[in-house]
Amino acid sequence: MTDLFRRIGNDVTLPRGDGSPQSRKVRLGQLLRAARDRVFDVEVAEDGSAQPMRLSIRGGDKKQGACQ
Repeated sequence: MTDLFRRIGNDVTLPRGDGSPQSRKVRLGQLLRAARDRVFDVEVAEDGSAQPMRLSIRGGDKKQGACQ
């Protein structure tokens, strides 16, 4: 989660909470958990052309009650 949170930074307009970085991570985790097992069809720009991709959010291994 920390790596994803770092990669997203402030570039994404998600309702991630207004408080501390920890509360924003918790909010992001809640949003991801709500979207678990959904499938998203997106286009990713690579080398000047858009490539279609099918993405899904899956649960991972748990460490101290949180998915890693």
